[in-house]
Amino acid sequence: MKRAFLPIALCTSFTACNSDSRSPDEHAAAQAALSGPAVSLQVVADDPPSLSGGAVLVDGVYDLVANKVYVGPGGDTSSVPRTLVAERLIIDGGKIKFVATQKGETTSALASLTFCGAGLGLTFTSGPNTGMTRALGFRAEGDELEILDQNQARTYVVRTGTEMGVEQPATGAACKQAPGVCGGLANIGPWVVEQSATADAPVGTGGALLLDTPYVMNSDVYYNDAPPSGSRDKITLVVHADTTFEFVSEIDHEGALRLSGTYTTVGNLLTFNVTCSPFGAVPLPFNYNAQRGLLQTIQTGGPNHDTGTECMTYHAVK
Repeated sequence: MKRAFLPIALCTSFTACNSDSRSPDEHAAAQAALSGPAVSLQVVADDPPSLSGGAVLVDGVYDLVANKVYVGPGGDTSSVPRTLVAERLIIDGGKIKFVATQKGETTSALASLTFCGAGLGLTFTSGPNTGMTRALGFRAEGDELEILDQNQARTYVVRTGTEMGVEQPATGAACKQAPGVCGGLANIGPWVVEQSATADAPVGTGGALLLDTPYVMNSDVYYNDAPPSGSRDKITLVVHADTTFEFVSEIDHEGALRLSGTYTTVGNLLTFNVTCSPFGAVPLPFNYNAQRGLLQTIQTGGPNHDTGTECMTYHAVK
């Protein structure tokens, strides 16, 4: 799956993509703590739901009962494997523990919680993702808690614990990223079809970016005979004066991907430090033409191709 400048892997649980170095005894203890049902991943040809927040499920144990990936209206529902996963959440004193079993492997993760309206912020405090924050959407209603992570929605039902609590005050990173899915940037760009070219690819020379202004992609070209996938992309990017950025991308019938974090420019490198969702640093050679308001990012071996150089050109919407 191509998501603009980032190679993205689907994780069917919050812990599935984490490495795990626990001892056999720790694995056994985690497995003993997990007795929720095994849930099959469902692929839905529709847009992800809009989640409304609400009261917060406080201390208790919650079992996963539904796991859905939304691929957009008319999307290909056969492209995602139907993986089985059992997952349990344990919420205790503003912290949340995920315990999951998938393909015979049991993994766990621990994070602190912040809330803001329909936003739910997770800051991981143990494991390989320590210090990383994910901003998610959520809905709390009755005994259900639904969490939206990009185009994937998980529904949990309380097994033991207290009833719904009072909505939490606006605090932490989740507030900055409300409505809760890595920002609410509108995707105002046109649909762009990938192209291929046999000429030499551009070389990054840097430049002084225009800040606090949306950039929309208007060209996506693969050089050096890299065959295009033929998909249509729609991307809007904003780099702010406070060194944060917001990014939203759509691909034919796959729903929106939202990313945010910080950025730096050093010489001809524009580096995105993606903290929501956490993908780490993505350095890209770039060109900026201030007179024309054009930004071009350059990546060799784009996410959809093993060879060739992908060049995305954006123009500033003033």
